[in-house]
Amino acid sequence: MRVITVLVVLVQLLDMAVHVFSNQAEPSRIASNLILAAGVLFAGRMDGGRSQLILILSILVYAVLNLVFLVQNGMVNTATGSARIPLFGFVIVSLVLSSLLVYRRPK
Repeated sequence: MRVITVLVVLVQLLDMAVHVFSNQAEPSRIASNLILAAGVLFAGRMDGGRSQLILILSILVYAVLNLVFLVQNGMVNTATGSARIPLFGFVIVSLVLSSLLVYRRPK
């Protein structure tokens, strides 16, 4: 569990770093990264149902914020003219890893 938690947090940090260093820091994406990282960290310090609820809510908010970003900004990065493949990579990895935490967490 701890390994997955660390991986989720590292993926979020990497995603934020990519945005900052490429001078494309989108507030909704960075907020989603912070919410998911905080959710998995807080859930790791709780037990039972509250842990599950925190994880599920943070995953849902993460997914919604990224979906809102896509609806507002499209599937193609206008600055580069390329598809948002890194976004999909980060989001898919983040959702899979964080969902594993929900699935594997004792109830």
